[in-house]
Amino acid sequence: MCRLLGFKTKTTRLLEKPLYYLLRASRYDPLIPGSPGGHNHGWGIAFYNSNNLFYYRSSNPMYTEPKMVELITGMSSSGHGIVHIRRAGPNEPLGLVHAHPYVAQVNDTILFLAHNGGLFKEKLAGIVGYKGDLDKVTDTFLYFKLLISKVSETSHGDIVEGIISTVEELVTRDLVKVKDARGRIKDSTLNSLILVVGNDGSRVFVLEDWEHISDEQRKEYYAVHYSRYSDIIVAASSTIHKWLISEGFKTWKPGALLEKYVSEHKIRIIEL
Repeated sequence: MCRLLGFKTKTTRLLEKPLYYLLRASRYDPLIPGSPGGHNHGWGIAFYNSNNLFYYRSSNPMYTEPKMVELITGMSSSGHGIVHIRRAGPNEPLGLVHAHPYVAQVNDTILFLAHNGGLFKEKLAGIVGYKGDLDKVTDTFLYFKLLISKVSETSHGDIVEGIISTVEELVTRDLVKVKDARGRIKDSTLNSLILVVGNDGSRVFVLEDWEHISDEQRKEYYAVHYSRYSDIIVAASSTIHKWLISEGFKTWKPGALLEKYVSEHKIRIIEL
């Protein structure tokens, strides 16, 4: 259970409120189902601006690093970015190595992935050919390996084609599920932010996959919403969105690049 923030902005000064509320949720998130608390298992950001790339990951809770937030908002530059605060699932590894966003080079682009949800690691490891110790990797690490493979297999490194191919593989194999602390199996999500950086610029894609969740409290928690204020557009997890709306951000309804059902999962891919 994590929180996501994707953005497109003409100046990082407009990130002050979105990052503040992400920092606030890292300390305490009232929407966490069952056991409210914080997202204190690390955080990270990837931000591209005018041929410059800022990438930072930390094993510390975001709320312990306000100076880093000040550094980012003080850049006064435009661009695309994604941010993630982590609340690790039961038995998932902790530490800097496992903070999101993950990064990899695919052909002539750099991909960053941040994910909020859970997957069956054992089966996914078999699909991607991972033979190492599963206690030392996260489900998102394996998910990213599959996404990299799917994007690489497309004719021109098409990110949308790669995303939907990954989704179809995971959903049809019934891998988008988690075990809770009591060992009960529950539906989960593939909610993701993907930053693509190439020689010609950057793009942020939002993968929505949450409307199949049957429990209303969990559905509200996993929901992804969009808002805008002045020259910034934001995609955010529900907690952050609610706080931003209370601060003058306006709800925004973007068109989808792709919208389809894969089994019972309603999948939407948005570009900011």
